[in-house]
Amino acid sequence: MGFALPTYSFATGGFILSEALGKHILGGFAVVPYDRNDRAWGFVMYENKTLSPTLDLTYMRDQWFSGLGKDKVYYQNVDQVTGKISFPFNFTRPFYTFKLNMDISYSDVKNANDNPIFDNKGYASFGAMTGYGYNLPWKNAALHPVRAWNADYVLQMASKAIGMNTDFNQHAFSAGFAYAPWLFSMNSEIIRSMTLKNQTNYELVNGDQLQQFLPGVNKYDIVQSNNKPAFKRYFMRGYEENYLCKKILNVQNEVNLKLMDDMKLNAVNDMLSVHFVEFSLWFDHTELHNVLYSNTTKRTYNANGFEFRTETNFLFVPAILKYGIAYDMSFDKLSDYFLIEIPFLQMMQTVQ
Repeated sequence: MGFALPTYSFATGGFILSEALGKHILGGFAVVPYDRNDRAWGFVMYENKTLSPTLDLTYMRDQWFSGLGKDKVYYQNVDQVTGKISFPFNFTRPFYTFKLNMDISYSDVKNANDNPIFDNKGYASFGAMTGYGYNLPWKNAALHPVRAWNADYVLQMASKAIGMNTDFNQHAFSAGFAYAPWLFSMNSEIIRSMTLKNQTNYELVNGDQLQQFLPGVNKYDIVQSNNKPAFKRYFMRGYEENYLCKKILNVQNEVNLKLMDDMKLNAVNDMLSVHFVEFSLWFDHTELHNVLYSNTTKRTYNANGFEFRTETNFLFVPAILKYGIAYDMSFDKLSDYFLIEIPFLQMMQTVQ
């Protein structure tokens, strides 16, 4: 299957080819601007499921959003070739997932416009990822879990000793849970869908990684991909400071109340639709250690606030729209913010 869609400034399209059993899959996606001075971007991937472990090959030509300056938006041009092997496991119990994969990739990273902290470099790296999780199927459970937990570990590393052109190792630990205490005991859909959530991330880097790939904090008024903006920077609600660091601890706690399950605002056979509406109270704690470009080696942020969220579909692509207000611990207003989260982008990401 495939599609092509022209707009006023660019044309976009994609395709997926597969034999009947899905053992071989070839896919691609591209955005081609009409202006020759703009960069076209896209990716091509091939997946072979006849082997054990499975094999994925990907070529990506991209321009990544990389930060906001006082007077401009920063981008980087990235060309990346990745080969990944995955080890599939079968479970007899439903709703559980286990992930284990490794990849080796070559990336060529260049500035699209002048950012003084960005490095230009071509380098190879090795990545490995493992994770285990559970999610109880429920209405909108993929975006609003009511019984879920996860634990993940990701490693990225490179070594000049074997010709990778840089030396670093980066470890990322992530764990979280979601729990609706009255899911099976209340008649009220709203109370039954009230969920307590926690997501904790800890990340540390040793060595000489590209500075734009370091963990840290980004401005909040950006498009997000799975709550992780471009590269490894974490999302801190309410704070506008931009810092990079060698270690980061980010803890997000929320109480979510799903107000509506389905607003039934559909147009053109669900190509444009609005689904559940959710209200959230949240508290964030973030610690940055070994901070770069700062007169201190540690920074701590605490904030709280509330959000309204709604899930929409546009051309069959789900997105979560968020509007909220953030306060410091004295309940002085930090800022209001608007966010667009696109879970669909996760399928376009290789192991990072």
